[in-house]
Amino acid sequence: MLDLKKHGDVQLRKSRFGHFFQNGDTVCAYHSIKMETVYFPESIFAFIRQCDGATVNHVLSNISQNEKTQFLESFAKIANASILIPNEDDEMKLIRAVKKAAFHGPSIRVMVLHMTYYCNLNCKYCFIEGGLGNDYKRRNMESSVMPNSIDFFSRIISGRSFSKAPSIVFYGGDPLVNWSVMREGLEYLLFLERVDKIGRVDKILIIKGVLVTEDIAIELKRYGVMVSLSIDGPKNLHDANRVASNGKASFSQVMKGFQFLCDAGIKATVSCLMSKSSIGYEKNIMKFLIEDLGITALGFNHVSIVPKVTFYDP
Repeated sequence: MLDLKKHGDVQLRKSRFGHFFQNGDTVCAYHSIKMETVYFPESIFAFIRQCDGATVNHVLSNISQNEKTQFLESFAKIANASILIPNEDDEMKLIRAVKKAAFHGPSIRVMVLHMTYYCNLNCKYCFIEGGLGNDYKRRNMESSVMPNSIDFFSRIISGRSFSKAPSIVFYGGDPLVNWSVMREGLEYLLFLERVDKIGRVDKILIIKGVLVTEDIAIELKRYGVMVSLSIDGPKNLHDANRVASNGKASFSQVMKGFQFLCDAGIKATVSCLMSKSSIGYEKNIMKFLIEDLGITALGFNHVSIVPKVTFYDP
């Protein structure tokens, strides 16, 4: 980490893994190995570029007082992401570390618990539902599986260090269909944490949103669960594909569940699926998710291959 007081006169250069991309009045700095991004205004891009082959103090001497604060704030993030580095840094250390992690055995830090094969929606683009045979039998995870799985995962991660905290992902179907067993798992994790039998583990719940109640939201907050729910945009776009088995729209239920999460103090993230229904409405979707719902973290998926689904063209 660069310290301005210590490294103000150190010659800098752009990392070989550092890249800058400009779109209008915004610039993205990206490290292709660490996969870290920093966004900053185009107005200071010229000064950031001057750091490649110069010292910070030299660049600062050419910046007006009004621009210094913004420059230093952006520079600190870019330097901490190792996009701008001291000239003498050996970047091959990073490559060697990546090779060691990749080619010296697995380092498992994520466990996905498939809570149920039941789903309360029948999304038109769902390749899972479309690919099930008539003889397929749905099941929920049994109560006995939960503590055994957590104990097994605890043994795997014990004594290991990770760049990110280990995590348990509750997945489905919709995991809340099997809420009672999931709650047992969360309670067991809480017990293990209290008696120091397991270190920090992120708990992640991926849901459709329609089964969230006020009580469930409060419980999720108590257990420190991070929640991601599926919203494809405003009502007309969401309801174009995300429907119940009876064909009824789901948007109103999802928004009700989303509000329960907000009221409980949970800042949910959103998974938004882009299909042909979304084309031409990208700005509307972003405005709705970011400005109307206040989402600060979201991811996008796209429908590309839908095996055995002949009734829907994505």
